[in-house]
Amino acid sequence: MILIAPDKFKGTLDAERVASGVADALRECGVSDEIMCRPLADGGEGSQRVLLSEPRSVWPGVYVDGYEVVVVSADVVGRGCFGNGIGLMERSSRQLGEAMRCAMSLKPRRLTVAVGGTMCSDGGAGMLAALGGRFYDKAGNDISAGMCAERLRDIYSIDFCGLESMPTLEAMIDVEAELCTGELSAIDFAPQKALPGEDISGLREGLQRLSAMITGRSRYDGAGGGIGFGLCSVLGAKGYLGAERAAASLPWERKPSIVITGEGKVDSQTVLGGKLVDRVVKAAERSGAQAYIVCGTMEEGVPYSNVYRSDIYEGSVEERLAAAVREIVRCASWLREK
Repeated sequence: MILIAPDKFKGTLDAERVASGVADALRECGVSDEIMCRPLADGGEGSQRVLLSEPRSVWPGVYVDGYEVVVVSADVVGRGCFGNGIGLMERSSRQLGEAMRCAMSLKPRRLTVAVGGTMCSDGGAGMLAALGGRFYDKAGNDISAGMCAERLRDIYSIDFCGLESMPTLEAMIDVEAELCTGELSAIDFAPQKALPGEDISGLREGLQRLSAMITGRSRYDGAGGGIGFGLCSVLGAKGYLGAERAAASLPWERKPSIVITGEGKVDSQTVLGGKLVDRVVKAAERSGAQAYIVCGTMEEGVPYSNVYRSDIYEGSVEERLAAAVREIVRCASWLREK
């Protein structure tokens, strides 16, 4: 059995289209094995399908299944959620806090916030402000309503006494990173979220100021531009890597002989941050399956074999993906012998 379990190709194809595209290409190449498609998410778009059996949308970004409620951050502070021309330093995670308030009104037994695919980097301050946290400048002015990355440097004092009471709170995190220090932090992800030419030089100073005022620390603080910090280190959410949850959810009991996974760009963050592709490859190896990766682009030096890039081919995104799959079939003896 061939298991197709990719992440999205960010900005081009969602995980479902990647999985179906790989399956179609395999069939067109004459592969007759049983194929199972299990598109995945590790905290970003589509995470509700990993966390809930039958997710039902009740509010933008809020999904319900019985007494379980999931808020997907990518749906409210992700790509396309901010107006054109609004730079990274002006964006706020406030909409996520508002979605969480809606979710809490449903009285869930457990509230899970899926963190990934975000386009803000305010350390979760906007989210905390929406939930009742208060931020003040040196003159004592309440600056909570306008909290964003640009205003982090203005914070002089914080009052979290008014934070709303939380249900059992969990955070499905897409990457392991620190807030503003260490080998991988929210700072490393900021340039890919910023507008071309935007000055984000003050972001480190702002995140350092926020971090210095709060004693808590978790290994997920840098996820979602610091939303992990607000959830885990401030609100006390139980964090876990979404990639591990997603990889574990795959039907390994079916003993797939081949696993094909992938994402838009395979790079050092895939490895260092414990992202979905890395976890699926490791789980496949443990199960005795042969793992293959399809991607849009690949950074030199990543420690994976059997990686097939689509950007070296011509045509639409779908056509390039199919060409990469044909190369897998051409190179893999297990398929040539079919």
